[in-house]
Amino acid sequence: MTEYRWHKYADREEMADAAADKIARTLRNTITIKGTALMFVPGGGTPVPVFAALCGMSADWNKVTVVPGDERLVPPGDPLSNFGMIEQAFADTDAATLALLGDDTSRSGAAADAESRLAMLKWPPDIVWLGMGADGHTASIFPGLDLEKALNTDGRVVAAMPNPLPDDAPVPRVTLSRAAIRSAANIIVTITGGEKRDLLERALEEGDHSLFPIGRVLAGQDVDIFWSS
Repeated sequence: MTEYRWHKYADREEMADAAADKIARTLRNTITIKGTALMFVPGGGTPVPVFAALCGMSADWNKVTVVPGDERLVPPGDPLSNFGMIEQAFADTDAATLALLGDDTSRSGAAADAESRLAMLKWPPDIVWLGMGADGHTASIFPGLDLEKALNTDGRVVAAMPNPLPDDAPVPRVTLSRAAIRSAANIIVTITGGEKRDLLERALEEGDHSLFPIGRVLAGQDVDIFWSS
């Protein structure tokens, strides 16, 4: 039976600490069982305090691989790069960080390169940690022309062109597909604010029939959702 487990907190610091504790415990348990752990993480601003709390917690970080769940087609040093942010966030740990992008920044080339990189990892993921935008997108599975491909492909990665392009990051992306996200042993979502809470509740209730990508991605899945006002 599907279970959407909501963890609601009064402030963002408390939420960040709780989400980080859940992730750290999951990593430790996974490493005890499997010897290693593979985690995909979101970009944007919401995960930053969770990264800070998480990286201060104990784990066998040298056995953890951290990968962005989606990436903007920009160079690694660009301020819009999710990998650049993630690499900096985990710099004081011994975790391995893996970029989705190589030298080819064309949409088709970047997606093929990312697929090849993920194929070298021990699949499936142990954790896929997601955020959500105000339009209901998650990772870079946006409303628009590439939505059905991202939802229905058997591949791990697809190219995505948001339509319309977000003002804060008007660039194409590559993203984990719905199949890749659903293959994870643990799915975690972190969001803040009342509007996003209401949207996510609606999307989850609508499930596969939702107009919001996150509702269709998470339909039928067990998910831990961490929210604060």
